[in-house]
Amino acid sequence: MSEEERIKELIRKLEESYIEGKISEETYRELKAKYEAQLEEIRRAGPPAPAAAPQPPPAPALPGRGVFDILGDAFSFCTTNYIVFIPFIAAAILTSLISIAILGSTFAGWPRPWRAPPQYGLGGLSFIGSAIILYAFLVFLIYTVLEGWTVAMVSQGLQGRPIDLSLGLSEALGKIVPLVIAGIVVSVAVTIGLILCVIPGIILFVLLALTTQAIMIDDHDAIEALSVSFNIGKNNFFTIFVALLIPGIAYFIVAFIFSEIIVVPVVSTIVSSLIGALFMTYFAVVLTMIYYEKRKTIVV
Repeated sequence: MSEEERIKELIRKLEESYIEGKISEETYRELKAKYEAQLEEIRRAGPPAPAAAPQPPPAPALPGRGVFDILGDAFSFCTTNYIVFIPFIAAAILTSLISIAILGSTFAGWPRPWRAPPQYGLGGLSFIGSAIILYAFLVFLIYTVLEGWTVAMVSQGLQGRPIDLSLGLSEALGKIVPLVIAGIVVSVAVTIGLILCVIPGIILFVLLALTTQAIMIDDHDAIEALSVSFNIGKNNFFTIFVALLIPGIAYFIVAFIFSEIIVVPVVSTIVSSLIGALFMTYFAVVLTMIYYEKRKTIVV
């Protein structure tokens, strides 16, 4: 019963009581005036607003993508955005040239490159060691920056933005300090883990695999990025491990096949570098997708 109907019912009963002599005329007039005033107020206010339609129940939360879904999505992304391969291909070419310039001249004509000619003695060994250290540092620097470049471009694509080579490189160069610091920490930690026992090195590699993504996507500094990657890796260890293991096995199989087919050393080295560039790009896409999916639950 609405409020208006209730008041009308009260007026009807009031009139019955007055007719039956149960109330005085004064009381009757007073109450009737009161009820009619309430009725008029309700009529001026207009009809009551209709009840809101019941809201549908919230949709159930979709489960996170499985590791094979991520691997498939990463493959589709790579096959529709070929531009993301450019940084690592450039890195492969550049490091090959550096290798020829530094190590090629160092070991030229030596039948056994791992042994210094006796006539060079300790001086020759010192020169070889310096050349190897210089080469390793340049390769580390190149791949660190170009990995950040790749992640920046993949991030653009995943956000639905046009993939811009120059913008991605600019972002990577702008974050070169945290990239290098984090890269050194990861390299040292993983190397120590591998030396002490292989398994700790693998575990650390998986836990810190998303460090570059944390720097490039969310602007974390080196220490924050290591912490973010560690926390995501701790909660999603199996996903990251399998996402790295399966393409890793595929890479070794493909590289082995080509090394058996191509017998010319120079050509084999170039082809091996290009294959490595393709797979490293794929790894970067996979890890960036994992980071976007898992980062929202992590607080530094």
